Amino acid sequence: MTNSYSRQWLLPFSQRPTTDALFSDLETVLRLGPQWDVKAITVDGLRSSGTFHFEVEYDRTETQVSFSGEIIAFAPGQTLRLAIRGPGLRVDFAMDIQEQDHGSLISFQISSDPAPEYADIREYDLWARSIVNYLKISESSSPWSKIWKWFLDRHWLKMTQSGKRIVFFVVVSEGFSLIFLIAILLWWRLLS
Repeated sequence: MTNSYSRQWLLPFSQRPTTDALFSDLETVLRLGPQWDVKAITVDGLRSSGTFHFEVEYDRTETQVSFSGEIIAFAPGQTLRLAIRGPGLRVDFAMDIQEQDHGSLISFQISSDPAPEYADIREYDLWARSIVNYLKISESSSPWSKIWKWFLDRHWLKMTQSGKRIVFFVVVSEGFSLIFLIAILLWWRLLS
């Protein structure tokens, strides 16, 4: 089994302020990780030698863990590399964006010691996908995307993972209820 996760996506040409803002916002990058709920975070400078500490509650086990980290490399809108250490775990996270002819190539490299299990690799993939989707929403100029980004920043990223699942199921069930109501009203209208 491999001890790292690696993936790349080709995005449309990025708007520099959007990627700069995400790379500079360490709290958002950590909150986009689906494996934990970030309870508290303190950052001592966001430069190539900054340090940070954060407390999380793991979603799968519901255990609370304190992590310390170091910013290994930081270039706004280009590179963010973190070394995260906790009890019995070390995670190296790297996110890079390179401008290409057809868009921006975003690369993720996440490795851990001890080697990640299958569930950990899946969570690393979801973490990377969450960051890519967040960038796409942030760069969209449609009014719905701006409202959605405001909701993400203001409420969604601060919710627990279980709270997000509850909201999702409530919205889906209410959607089915609305469809069922419309079907009953159409049936009643057409048959009466």
